[in-house]
Amino acid sequence: MEDENKNYEKKKELKEAQKDQNEALKTTVNTQLAEVQHLLNEKMAKLNEEICGSSSFQPPHIELKANNYSFETINDQGTGTSFKGLILFDQACLELTRLPFFIHDSLMFSNIEIDRKDKIIEMYGKENKQVFISIDTIDLLSDKAQQIIKKHTVLTLERGGKELFGRSWNEQQSN
Repeated sequence: MEDENKNYEKKKELKEAQKDQNEALKTTVNTQLAEVQHLLNEKMAKLNEEICGSSSFQPPHIELKANNYSFETINDQGTGTSFKGLILFDQACLELTRLPFFIHDSLMFSNIEIDRKDKIIEMYGKENKQVFISIDTIDLLSDKAQQIIKKHTVLTLERGGKELFGRSWNEQQSN
């Protein structure tokens, strides 16, 4: 009987210790998430001011929780704003972490206002880490943005034999 009481007390102690450890872990995770959230939101606000030219435009905002997150630009769910927000999030991650690079496809730029697109390209031009972008046309961009792109262009693809591997993969082959 005494052994059963000891076992019961030991199990009770272990369950209490486990509960305490789970609470400590939950507190630590929430504290770390709050810190990361603050750093990201602060950096995105600064980048947004740089891109928009004013702090009067809402920056993207991320809210991190243990099992989910939300990411939005308050009062503006437009496509261009959403893509700009994602670009600023990626840039913030690039600046705040050891992440060595990121890649953005031309779709990311398609609905962003020209002047903001110019500022994004200028932001990329100052970056010490690698930023790979695909962009369909630069004709509408500012001279400064065009110069940055031309200076850093590594590969240009176009129809007429200048496709990657010398041909377009979606064209039917003639017999």
